[in-house]
Amino acid sequence: MTKKNYMITEEAVIDILKQLFNGTSLGNKKNRKYLTEALMTLPEHNITTMVSLALMTKEYVPMKLGDVVKHHPPSYSSTYDRDVMIDKGLMDHDGYIFGTITGDGAWNKDEPFNPYSPTITVEMFIWKDGEIITHEDKIAASQLDVISKSELPDFNNPNNLDFFNDVSKDDTHQIDSL
Repeated sequence: MTKKNYMITEEAVIDILKQLFNGTSLGNKKNRKYLTEALMTLPEHNITTMVSLALMTKEYVPMKLGDVVKHHPPSYSSTYDRDVMIDKGLMDHDGYIFGTITGDGAWNKDEPFNPYSPTITVEMFIWKDGEIITHEDKIAASQLDVISKSELPDFNNPNNLDFFNDVSKDDTHQIDSL
């Protein structure tokens, strides 16, 4: 059950961005057109993030390093063979695998973590060559759900949970102060 991402037209995005800035909130209401044009020069992911945040009714909480996440990998993935992963206790019966956030999707690791990156680096368990190993994967941020450590399922092998022992003792996900 992979999360769905919906695509909308550029015209609809422009209309939404225009509505975010009403004329009374700007120094000069004629600048709304240019502000919208400037925003439309940003990469698609940034615009999608802004529009999504603007339209969400629930409070958004940015991801952070060390967060525990669950992910529903595609059914065609050879890395995450559903039958084997479930049999080895590395995937729940709903098809979710679990891991911790170790970085954003950027190649340059010298930059600070970007919680708005289109991809997030996650380290998780997989079964490979007859043993449990950790596997790092870059996953679309929209495909990850942040969960608390207490939401981790009981895996067949309690040693599997050692992977999550490095997760912060504060397993609640809180907004960092701005």
